[in-house]
Amino acid sequence: MGNSNRKNVFIVGAGASKEFGLPTGPELTEIIRAISSVAARRDQIKTASKESLLYAIRRLAAERDPDKPDINGFYGAARIIANNMQLAPSIDNFLDTHRDNDYIVNLGKLLIAITIHGAERSSHLYVSGGNIYNTINTNDIKDTWIARLFGILVSQRDFHEFIKALDNITFISFNYDRCIEQFFLHASKSYFHLDSSKLNCVREALNVIHPYGSLGQLEWNHPIDTGFGADLHPAELVASSKKIKTFTEGADSEIISAIDESLAGSDLAIFLGFSFLPLNMKLLLQDKKYSFDRVIGTGKGLSNESRKIVTEEIASQMTEGSKERISIIDGTCSDLFYEHYRYLMK
Repeated sequence: MGNSNRKNVFIVGAGASKEFGLPTGPELTEIIRAISSVAARRDQIKTASKESLLYAIRRLAAERDPDKPDINGFYGAARIIANNMQLAPSIDNFLDTHRDNDYIVNLGKLLIAITIHGAERSSHLYVSGGNIYNTINTNDIKDTWIARLFGILVSQRDFHEFIKALDNITFISFNYDRCIEQFFLHASKSYFHLDSSKLNCVREALNVIHPYGSLGQLEWNHPIDTGFGADLHPAELVASSKKIKTFTEGADSEIISAIDESLAGSDLAIFLGFSFLPLNMKLLLQDKKYSFDRVIGTGKGLSNESRKIVTEEIASQMTEGSKERISIIDGTCSDLFYEHYRYLMK
């Protein structure tokens, strides 16, 4: 970042997107509980959103068995999801528990896609496509971690130096949203007043890995109507949901290799809004050992005991047993950039 030669890897969780207005894990399960309750009800109340949801469910049923679509199986799955979301550690954990029930898994993915698309549309990063001059409202995001990161990347740099610094960063995002991509598309276009060819340089330098998939690629050739927070038709929502993977499905071997390559080649690791769930840590590190110069991260909400255990796990696999190279703060992602600003600027 400040040092253009230092290789950096960011491991990003739901807490990082919270700063843009997206839901955390518990908030996501509550929204999904509410939506699945709507699907489970067999009343005659009609709204546009309910009709869209039911059409998408009928689409799932038809794709599952074109000859005998079993929509009742999905209504039953909706009741199970609605009745148990308040007990589940997360929607991902719940789908992992019910990995052998394709009604629950496929409906769960659809509900995630609906929720995240809606959250993108309500977020501070959403840009209305009604005007070609529209862009993100920087006043809404000026205090977020990604705006502070951008400030470091552009400090005393022209566009080509910015691209070099960005190229030395890999984002491993465990989120389904496209907040990182949306921000860099609009922020770099605005800050450097880029045309389409130079904007393509940003796209090529920006490396974001989604181990569990995402809602889909953004349209960089249409920087206003990128697809971020798009109001999709039911068939498009179903297609988007198929890009999402569960714990059980895991990441593709190519993704695992890309993660390993980015970790092995980096000097600094930064955990942002990451919950350090054992399943995610296992997917990330694959029981391998790395040698980072330093690891910093956020642990907001972690107990002292949990922070101690996380530090020991990181030391064992990422810093050759050294806890002195690790700093997990009890704060937000933007707090981390304030706390470590001088170091990150070096």
